[in-house]
Amino acid sequence: MTTTSLLTIVGFWVMQVLSQLFFQWGSAGGSRWLWGFLGGNLFGLFSVFLLMSAYKFMNPNIAFGVCTGGPSSRDNWRWLLSAGPGFQTCNGAGSG
Repeated sequence: MTTTSLLTIVGFWVMQVLSQLFFQWGSAGGSRWLWGFLGGNLFGLFSVFLLMSAYKFMNPNIAFGVCTGGPSSRDNWRWLLSAGPGFQTCNGAGSG
């Protein structure tokens, strides 16, 4: 894996996290909705361009798997960045 392809993949993940943060922020309602919608879609659009670039730098099947196979880690970062002081590490599976 070249440095360019690695930076493209990391850039894709960062753009996806920012997109999800804007959507989450905009879901609070009020005047935030429009700006959250626009910000989320703007970062989402640029992340698609990075995904297309990753397809050029490596095998498209591997690029797709690596870029979209990391949603669980990407979502964990989004939750970690947006968590308040009451953040708990347990997601509730089997916890009482």
